[in-house]
Amino acid sequence: MLSLKPLTFRLKLFLLQATCLTFGGCKTAENSNPSVYGGKEDYSILPRSLGLVEVINGVPGQHPFCTGGFITDRLFLTAAHCIFEGKEVAIVSEAAPFKGKFISSKTFFAAPEYLRRRESTGPFIDATAVDIGFVIFPQGTAPAALIMEIAPIPPKVGDGVQLVGWGANRQKDFEDITFKRHYGRNKIAKIDEKNGDKIVLVGITYTDGAPDDVDHASAGSGDSGGPLFNDKDQVIGVTSNIGTLDEKDSDTRDKILNNTSSYANLNFSKTRDIIDAIVAQYRSKANTN
Repeated sequence: MLSLKPLTFRLKLFLLQATCLTFGGCKTAENSNPSVYGGKEDYSILPRSLGLVEVINGVPGQHPFCTGGFITDRLFLTAAHCIFEGKEVAIVSEAAPFKGKFISSKTFFAAPEYLRRRESTGPFIDATAVDIGFVIFPQGTAPAALIMEIAPIPPKVGDGVQLVGWGANRQKDFEDITFKRHYGRNKIAKIDEKNGDKIVLVGITYTDGAPDDVDHASAGSGDSGGPLFNDKDQVIGVTSNIGTLDEKDSDTRDKILNNTSSYANLNFSKTRDIIDAIVAQYRSKANTN
Protein backbone atom coordinates (compact mmCIF):
# COMPACT_ATOMS: atom_id res chain seq x y z
CA MET A 1 0.00 0.00 0.00
CA LEU A 2 1.15 3.52 -0.76
CA SER A 3 2.43 5.24 2.40
CA LEU A 4 1.86 8.95 2.87
CA LYS A 5 4.07 10.65 5.40
CA PRO A 6 3.71 14.11 6.95
CA LEU A 7 5.30 17.01 5.14
CA THR A 8 8.80 17.28 6.58
CA PHE A 9 10.17 20.28 4.75
CA ARG A 10 8.84 23.61 3.61
CA LEU A 11 6.91 23.41 0.36
CA LYS A 12 7.10 26.65 -1.55
CA LEU A 13 3.66 28.12 -2.14
CA PHE A 14 2.99 28.04 -5.88
CA LEU A 15 -0.18 30.12 -6.10
CA LEU A 16 -1.54 29.28 -9.53
CA GLN A 17 1.82 29.07 -11.25
CA ALA A 18 1.11 28.49 -14.93
CA THR A 19 2.46 25.48 -16.73
CA CYS A 20 2.83 25.14 -20.47
CA LEU A 21 -0.38 23.72 -21.90
CA THR A 22 -0.41 21.77 -25.13
CA PHE A 23 -2.76 23.93 -27.16
CA GLY A 24 -0.05 24.82 -29.62
CA GLY A 25 2.00 26.48 -26.90
CA CYS A 26 1.26 28.88 -24.06
CA LYS A 27 2.48 31.91 -22.20
CA THR A 28 3.37 31.93 -18.52
CA ALA A 29 1.32 33.74 -15.91
CA GLU A 30 4.18 36.13 -15.32
CA ASN A 31 4.32 37.13 -18.97
CA SER A 32 0.66 37.17 -19.88
CA ASN A 33 -1.09 38.31 -16.68
CA PRO A 34 -4.04 35.95 -17.22
CA SER A 35 -6.65 37.65 -15.08
CA VAL A 36 -9.89 35.71 -15.28
CA TYR A 37 -13.36 37.06 -16.03
CA GLY A 38 -16.58 35.14 -15.55
CA GLY A 39 -18.56 33.57 -12.73
CA LYS A 40 -21.03 35.11 -10.32
CA GLU A 41 -20.91 35.76 -6.60
CA ASP A 42 -22.82 33.01 -4.86
CA TYR A 43 -22.87 31.35 -1.42
CA SER A 44 -25.60 28.71 -1.83
CA ILE A 45 -24.67 26.57 -4.85
CA LEU A 46 -22.42 23.60 -3.96
CA PRO A 47 -21.72 24.67 -0.35
CA ARG A 48 -19.18 21.84 -0.06
CA SER A 49 -16.58 24.13 -1.67
CA LEU A 50 -14.80 25.88 1.20
CA GLY A 51 -12.11 28.55 1.43
CA LEU A 52 -8.78 28.49 3.27
CA VAL A 53 -7.09 31.39 5.02
CA GLU A 54 -3.70 31.50 6.70
CA VAL A 55 -3.68 31.94 10.46
CA ILE A 56 -0.95 34.18 11.87
CA ASN A 57 -0.50 34.50 15.66
CA GLY A 58 -3.95 33.03 16.17
CA VAL A 59 -5.66 35.51 13.85
CA PRO A 60 -7.20 34.29 10.55
CA GLY A 61 -6.36 36.25 7.42
CA GLN A 62 -8.86 38.32 5.46
CA HIS A 63 -8.12 36.94 2.00
CA PRO A 64 -8.62 33.26 1.13
CA PHE A 65 -5.45 32.01 -0.55
CA CYS A 66 -6.87 28.65 -1.67
CA THR A 67 -10.06 26.62 -1.91
CA GLY A 68 -10.92 22.97 -1.24
CA GLY A 69 -13.43 20.61 0.32
CA PHE A 70 -13.84 17.59 2.59
CA ILE A 71 -13.81 14.06 1.17
CA THR A 72 -14.32 12.54 4.65
CA ASP A 73 -15.32 14.09 7.95
CA ARG A 74 -11.68 15.09 8.58
CA LEU A 75 -9.76 15.00 5.28
CA PHE A 76 -9.83 18.32 3.43
CA LEU A 77 -8.75 17.93 -0.20
CA THR A 78 -6.92 20.84 -1.86
CA ALA A 79 -3.89 21.44 -4.09
CA ALA A 80 -0.46 20.31 -2.90
CA HIS A 81 0.93 23.74 -3.69
CA CYS A 82 -1.52 25.27 -1.18
CA ILE A 83 -0.06 23.55 1.87
CA PHE A 84 3.28 24.05 3.56
CA GLU A 85 4.97 23.07 6.79
CA GLY A 86 4.93 25.33 9.83
CA LYS A 87 1.73 27.14 8.91
CA GLU A 88 -1.80 27.09 10.25
CA VAL A 89 -4.90 27.39 8.08
CA ALA A 90 -8.57 27.92 8.86
CA ILE A 91 -11.80 27.22 6.97
CA VAL A 92 -13.93 29.95 5.39
CA SER A 93 -17.58 29.16 4.71
CA GLU A 94 -21.10 30.56 4.88
CA ALA A 95 -22.40 27.08 5.67
CA ALA A 96 -22.96 25.58 9.11
CA PRO A 97 -21.09 24.52 11.16
CA PHE A 98 -18.25 26.65 9.81
CA LYS A 99 -19.95 30.03 9.43
CA GLY A 100 -18.62 32.41 12.03
CA LYS A 101 -16.44 29.69 13.57
CA PHE A 102 -12.67 29.44 13.85
CA ILE A 103 -11.74 25.88 12.83
CA SER A 104 -8.07 25.48 12.00
CA SER A 105 -5.33 22.89 11.49
CA LYS A 106 -1.54 22.66 11.28
CA THR A 107 -1.42 19.12 9.89
CA PHE A 108 -0.85 18.59 6.15
CA PHE A 109 -0.04 15.92 3.61
CA ALA A 110 1.11 16.52 0.04
CA ALA A 111 1.21 13.96 -2.75
CA PRO A 112 4.76 12.53 -2.70
CA GLU A 113 4.87 12.47 -6.49
CA TYR A 114 4.06 16.18 -6.58
CA LEU A 115 6.92 16.95 -4.21
CA ARG A 116 9.28 14.82 -6.28
CA ARG A 117 8.36 16.59 -9.49
CA ARG A 118 8.58 20.07 -7.98
CA GLU A 119 11.93 19.40 -6.34
CA SER A 120 13.43 17.83 -9.46
CA THR A 121 16.45 19.64 -10.90
CA GLY A 122 16.12 17.88 -14.24
CA PRO A 123 13.94 18.74 -17.24
CA PHE A 124 10.54 20.28 -16.53
CA ILE A 125 7.88 17.77 -15.54
CA ASP A 126 4.24 18.84 -15.48
CA ALA A 127 3.07 18.30 -11.89
CA THR A 128 -0.59 19.21 -12.44
CA ALA A 129 -1.81 15.61 -12.51
CA VAL A 130 -0.60 14.97 -8.95
CA ASP A 131 -1.13 18.45 -7.50
CA ILE A 132 -3.25 17.25 -4.59
CA GLY A 133 -2.80 17.66 -0.88
CA PHE A 134 -4.76 17.31 2.33
CA VAL A 135 -5.38 19.35 5.44
CA ILE A 136 -6.11 17.01 8.35
CA PHE A 137 -8.77 18.14 10.81
CA PRO A 138 -10.09 16.38 13.93
CA GLN A 139 -12.45 13.46 13.42
CA GLY A 140 -16.05 14.61 12.96
CA THR A 141 -15.17 18.12 11.75
CA ALA A 142 -17.31 18.04 8.59
CA PRO A 143 -20.99 17.03 8.66
CA ALA A 144 -22.20 14.57 6.03
CA ALA A 145 -23.92 17.36 4.06
CA LEU A 146 -20.56 19.03 3.40
CA ILE A 147 -18.58 15.94 2.35
CA MET A 148 -17.87 15.78 -1.39
CA GLU A 149 -18.50 12.67 -3.45
CA ILE A 150 -15.72 11.76 -5.89
CA ALA A 151 -17.17 10.85 -9.29
CA PRO A 152 -16.84 7.11 -10.02
CA ILE A 153 -16.81 7.65 -13.80
CA PRO A 154 -13.90 9.47 -15.51
CA PRO A 155 -14.77 12.79 -17.17
CA LYS A 156 -14.53 13.27 -20.93
CA VAL A 157 -14.13 16.13 -23.36
CA GLY A 158 -17.34 18.12 -23.74
CA ASP A 159 -18.72 17.27 -20.30
CA GLY A 160 -20.31 20.16 -18.46
CA VAL A 161 -18.51 21.22 -15.26
CA GLN A 162 -19.12 23.56 -12.33
CA LEU A 163 -16.48 25.74 -10.66
CA VAL A 164 -16.72 27.19 -7.17
CA GLY A 165 -13.85 29.18 -5.67
CA TRP A 166 -13.11 31.67 -2.93
CA GLY A 167 -10.56 33.57 -5.01
CA ALA A 168 -10.50 36.18 -7.75
CA ASN A 169 -12.34 34.44 -10.55
CA ARG A 170 -13.88 37.77 -11.50
CA GLN A 171 -11.39 40.40 -12.56
CA LYS A 172 -13.45 43.31 -11.27
CA ASP A 173 -13.22 41.79 -7.77
CA PHE A 174 -9.48 41.17 -7.94
CA GLU A 175 -8.58 44.11 -5.70
CA ASP A 176 -11.17 43.10 -3.10
CA ILE A 177 -11.61 39.34 -2.83
CA THR A 178 -12.21 39.29 0.92
CA PHE A 179 -14.43 36.28 1.62
CA LYS A 180 -16.10 36.35 -1.79
CA ARG A 181 -17.23 33.06 -3.27
CA HIS A 182 -17.90 32.66 -6.97
CA TYR A 183 -19.70 30.06 -9.07
CA GLY A 184 -19.37 29.41 -12.80
CA ARG A 185 -19.85 26.77 -15.47
CA ASN A 186 -17.88 25.55 -18.45
CA LYS A 187 -17.21 22.46 -20.58
CA ILE A 188 -14.08 20.33 -20.63
CA ALA A 189 -11.89 21.38 -23.56
CA LYS A 190 -9.23 18.71 -23.21
CA ILE A 191 -8.17 15.62 -21.26
CA ASP A 192 -4.38 15.68 -21.55
CA GLU A 193 -3.45 11.99 -21.75
CA LYS A 194 0.26 12.83 -22.06
CA ASN A 195 0.20 14.58 -18.69
CA GLY A 196 -1.72 12.35 -16.32
CA ASP A 197 -5.17 12.94 -17.86
CA LYS A 198 -5.22 16.46 -16.47
CA ILE A 199 -8.43 18.35 -17.21
CA VAL A 200 -8.22 21.61 -19.16
CA LEU A 201 -10.88 24.32 -19.52
CA VAL A 202 -10.79 27.35 -21.81
CA GLY A 203 -12.58 30.37 -20.38
CA ILE A 204 -13.00 34.09 -20.23
CA THR A 205 -10.04 36.42 -19.79
CA TYR A 206 -10.69 39.95 -18.58
CA THR A 207 -11.33 42.54 -21.28
CA ASP A 208 -12.56 46.06 -20.49
CA GLY A 209 -16.27 46.28 -21.14
CA ALA A 210 -16.77 42.53 -21.52
CA PRO A 211 -19.93 41.10 -19.95
CA ASP A 212 -19.99 38.48 -17.22
CA ASP A 213 -19.94 35.03 -18.81
CA VAL A 214 -20.95 32.46 -16.21
CA ASP A 215 -20.94 29.66 -18.81
CA HIS A 216 -17.25 30.19 -19.73
CA ALA A 217 -15.77 30.70 -16.27
CA SER A 218 -12.32 29.49 -15.23
CA ALA A 219 -10.00 29.74 -12.25
CA GLY A 220 -8.28 32.78 -10.77
CA SER A 221 -5.87 33.51 -7.93
CA GLY A 222 -7.19 32.03 -4.69
CA ASP A 223 -9.19 29.32 -6.48
CA SER A 224 -6.27 26.85 -6.34
CA GLY A 225 -7.24 23.57 -4.73
CA GLY A 226 -10.90 24.18 -5.43
CA PRO A 227 -13.07 21.25 -6.51
CA LEU A 228 -14.21 20.92 -10.11
CA PHE A 229 -17.68 19.36 -10.12
CA ASN A 230 -19.54 17.53 -12.86
CA ASP A 231 -23.21 18.13 -13.61
CA LYS A 232 -24.14 15.54 -10.97
CA ASP A 233 -22.40 17.65 -8.28
CA GLN A 234 -19.65 15.03 -7.96
CA VAL A 235 -16.06 16.23 -7.74
CA ILE A 236 -13.85 15.26 -10.69
CA GLY A 237 -10.80 17.48 -10.29
CA VAL A 238 -8.70 19.83 -8.17
CA THR A 239 -7.74 23.28 -9.43
CA SER A 240 -4.00 23.47 -10.13
CA ASN A 241 -2.95 26.34 -12.41
CA ILE A 242 -3.86 28.85 -15.10
CA GLY A 243 -2.34 30.04 -18.36
CA THR A 244 -3.29 31.60 -21.68
CA LEU A 245 -3.53 30.28 -25.20
CA ASP A 246 -1.35 31.65 -27.92
CA GLU A 247 -3.20 34.17 -30.07
CA LYS A 248 -3.45 31.73 -32.98
CA ASP A 249 -5.28 29.23 -30.77
CA SER A 250 -7.62 31.61 -28.97
CA ASP A 251 -11.26 32.21 -29.74
CA THR A 252 -12.09 34.60 -32.57
CA ARG A 253 -14.65 36.43 -30.45
CA ASP A 254 -12.42 39.43 -29.75
CA LYS A 255 -9.79 37.10 -28.29
CA ILE A 256 -11.73 36.97 -25.02
CA LEU A 257 -11.90 33.17 -24.74
CA ASN A 258 -8.22 32.46 -24.28
CA ASN A 259 -7.75 31.70 -20.59
CA THR A 260 -6.90 28.13 -19.63
CA SER A 261 -7.22 26.48 -16.25
CA SER A 262 -5.92 22.99 -15.47
CA TYR A 263 -7.05 20.44 -12.91
CA ALA A 264 -5.69 17.28 -11.35
CA ASN A 265 -8.00 14.52 -12.56
CA LEU A 266 -9.23 12.51 -9.58
CA ASN A 267 -9.74 9.47 -11.80
CA PHE A 268 -6.07 9.42 -12.85
CA SER A 269 -4.64 6.18 -11.42
CA LYS A 270 -1.77 7.74 -9.44
CA THR A 271 -4.02 10.42 -8.00
CA ARG A 272 -6.73 7.96 -7.05
CA ASP A 273 -4.14 5.69 -5.39
CA ILE A 274 -2.98 8.61 -3.23
CA ILE A 275 -6.53 9.48 -2.20
CA ASP A 276 -7.42 5.86 -1.43
CA ALA A 277 -4.24 5.44 0.64
CA ILE A 278 -4.78 8.47 2.85
CA VAL A 279 -8.48 7.72 3.32
CA ALA A 280 -7.57 4.17 4.42
CA GLN A 281 -4.79 5.46 6.66
CA TYR A 282 -7.07 7.84 8.57
CA ARG A 283 -9.94 5.39 8.69
CA SER A 284 -7.55 2.94 10.35
CA LYS A 285 -6.45 5.59 12.86
CA ALA A 286 -10.08 6.33 13.68
CA ASN A 287 -10.75 2.63 14.29
CA THR A 288 -7.87 2.32 16.71
CA ASN A 289 -8.65 5.44 18.75
